[in-house]
Amino acid sequence: MVLSMSSRWSLRDRRRPIRAGRRRCGPASPPNLSRMMTKTRSRSPPTRRVVVPHRDRLVVDGGGGRIVDAKIVIVASSTVHPPDTSETVSRCAFCRIAAGEAPATIVFEDDVAAAFLDTTPLFHGHTLVVPRRHVVTLADLQPAEVGPFFERVREISRIVPQALGAQGTFVANNNIVSQSVAHLHVHVVPRTKGDGLRGFFWPRTKYGEGEAEAVGGVLREALDSATF
Repeated sequence: MVLSMSSRWSLRDRRRPIRAGRRRCGPASPPNLSRMMTKTRSRSPPTRRVVVPHRDRLVVDGGGGRIVDAKIVIVASSTVHPPDTSETVSRCAFCRIAAGEAPATIVFEDDVAAAFLDTTPLFHGHTLVVPRRHVVTLADLQPAEVGPFFERVREISRIVPQALGAQGTFVANNNIVSQSVAHLHVHVVPRTKGDGLRGFFWPRTKYGEGEAEAVGGVLREALDSATF
């Protein structure tokens, strides 16, 4: 009797005992796509309602925005933060510095922003600029607050290298990731060619006794001439 290959395999397979815990060879079961999609949808970020007093059709770029036909735009966002409370502000280190309730080397302050030296700077003169109002990220600033705040950042970034004899500045802002304090702050770091700052290797230093006050005094004197 001549057996086909399939018949030989079936006879041999029947003779072989199946070990506990092992499955017969066969095609893998197809993934349950509907279940996977349900899990994905369950992880979607929180949403917020944004009233847009503009035209009836609007393209919302990023953050899960869509083209809609109404003036209420539903925007998916992972940077929605609760409103300020007195308890939040009292716990915030930068709010306390801006209010004069915590020690810091202040180099500039007005009713919009405060600027002070980072206690562990990349280079001497490394300045943090914070808005007076407590906000966590750049996205939390009101549109009307963006211009005035960044006017201060721009002017500080212009004056810092002049006052300290640097060639330029590095200006940066972290939002959530690598943000050490949950209050919006912009780094203004004096830079000089060959200073050793490369890529994301940023070694921190510390001020010696009296150095922060000396550097802060130079920057305060220079920033006194800033006009907004």
